Amino acid sequence: MDSKDAAGAAAAMPKTFSIVDRAAKWGVIKENTAARYKSRISLRLRKLQAA
Repeated sequence: MDSKDAAGAAAAMPKTFSIVDRAAKWGVIKENTAARYKSRISLRLRKLQAA
C-alpha cells in the first residue's frame, strides 16, 4: 500500500475479505491460507490506524 489512507483501507477491507473467503470456498486457496491473509491484513490496518 503506497498511500497511508487508513479510512480508505478500512472501507476496502470487507470487500477484500469477501474475495479471500470466496477464493477459499472455491478451492483456489486453502482455508488456513485465507485466515492467515485476513489476519495479516487486519494487523496492517491496525498499525496504519495507530500511526
